[in-house]
Amino acid sequence: MNISVDVGGSHIDIATVNEDFKINLIYSIDIDSNFRFDDFIYILFDIFGKRGLFVIDKLGFALPGTVDPYRNYCINCPNLKYWKSLDFNYFYQKFRDKGIYIKRIVVSNDCNAGAVGAYKVLRLKEKNIVYIAVGTGIGAGAIINGRLLIGSNFSAMEVGHTKIDRKSYKCGCGAFSCIETFASAKALTNYYNQFYKTTHKNLLSVIEKENVFRVKRLFKRFSKYFSTLISNVIYFIDPDFIFLSGKIVLSSEIFESFLFNDVISKVTMIEGYDLSRIVFLKEVKNYNTYNLIGAVWADEFI
Repeated sequence: MNISVDVGGSHIDIATVNEDFKINLIYSIDIDSNFRFDDFIYILFDIFGKRGLFVIDKLGFALPGTVDPYRNYCINCPNLKYWKSLDFNYFYQKFRDKGIYIKRIVVSNDCNAGAVGAYKVLRLKEKNIVYIAVGTGIGAGAIINGRLLIGSNFSAMEVGHTKIDRKSYKCGCGAFSCIETFASAKALTNYYNQFYKTTHKNLLSVIEKENVFRVKRLFKRFSKYFSTLISNVIYFIDPDFIFLSGKIVLSSEIFESFLFNDVISKVTMIEGYDLSRIVFLKEVKNYNTYNLIGAVWADEFI
């Protein structure tokens, strides 16, 4: 039995995942930045005990932050203020004391898990890929020559914090001009509210309630900046595929043509760049399929 845990800044999903990548969601909970790690442990105890999950082959975690996957160590999750300096190997003995035997623990950054999930589900053997998730921020993971690109400080593919030569809102990292302050769902909502003097809480509210022309204009602006990120990825890595994930891709029909035109205009050194290599991963479930699957098998790509 494999158990996967996808931790986000505002939500946690827990599921069983079998060898054929079938997901059975067993628990979901909304959280906030004050959610404590100790509370999380006791939630797991309760779920596993009630469901009779006393022998677990793999327990995989996808975390929204900086992770050392070699040591199963969470360095920091910026949007969860109590989730830092956490050794997940602690779970082995802690759970055994409760009669739960875990054979292997796997801890990954959520976008690295997403990249592994896409690689597995889509059976992309011997392909180089980049997986980009656009949500509150922008994160990415990459598999190159069959291995995750981790980095010496475990911060490779933090593409949302690459810079544009223009000052915007202050980023959560403390800097200005990060691309996610222009091209994330949060950035789009902030910009729209400021420009039109509205008070939308999220991008979905903007899309559903505002004038179509204004929404298209907003996404045209988004495409201008996001295409810069994609063109940089193409020039840095030139992957076989770039997968775009996150709730924003559910609105891809609004901006797909803008985005592709902007990418082509920037990737001038590659004549006739094949746009089919840029793929939108639209989820049909209310959970992230790729994170949940990748969290279990990420250790195969380290």
